[in-house]
Amino acid sequence: MTDPDRWARSAVHYAAGGGDVDGLGALLAEGSDPGAADAEGRTPLHFAAQAPTPPSGRLLPWLAETRG
Repeated sequence: MTDPDRWARSAVHYAAGGGDVDGLGALLAEGSDPGAADAEGRTPLHFAAQAPTPPSGRLLPWLAETRG
């Protein structure tokens, strides 16, 4: 896991926003928090919802489910 950047965004935010399902799965398996909010209160789910890449369609339900 990596530390959040200056906007309080973690690798999970960027993986979700990029539609990287495999990368997101690996980060979550390592214990990353799928509900972590950035400095503006946005979670990885928000980033996934705005992802321009096709995998976001299967990423959204999966990420929402992992939030518990």
